[in-house]
Amino acid sequence: MVDKILKCYPVAIDDADQNMKNILLLAAENRQLEVYKLLMKNSGIPKDIVFRKVDNHRNSALHFAAMIKKYDHKPWPIPRAALQMQWEIKWYKFLDKSRSGIDLIACFC
Repeated sequence: MVDKILKCYPVAIDDADQNMKNILLLAAENRQLEVYKLLMKNSGIPKDIVFRKVDNHRNSALHFAAMIKKYDHKPWPIPRAALQMQWEIKWYKFLDKSRSGIDLIACFC
C-alpha cells in the first residue's frame, strides 16, 4: 500500500502526522521492516532529507529504534519474551546500518 501511495503521490513522503512523524519515523517506531526496506530501496526518495527528519520531540529513526516497546509483530521472530532486548538491539543495528552515509548531525541542530 505504501508503495502504491508513493507512486501515485510522491509528495506524500513529506507528509507528517500531528507529532511531525513522517513515514520513515512511523515505520521505525512501529518496527515495520518491510515499509522501512521499501523506503530504503526507493530511488525517488531524497534520503538525505527524509532520513534526517525528527518529530516534535526531536526523536530520529534511531531514537525510535532504541526505544523499548511491546510489539505483537516482529519481523525477526524470537521465541521467548526474555529475548525482547535481543530483538530491540537487532532492530536498532539494522536501522543504524541502513542509514550509513547520512549525516545525522543535522538531527541535533
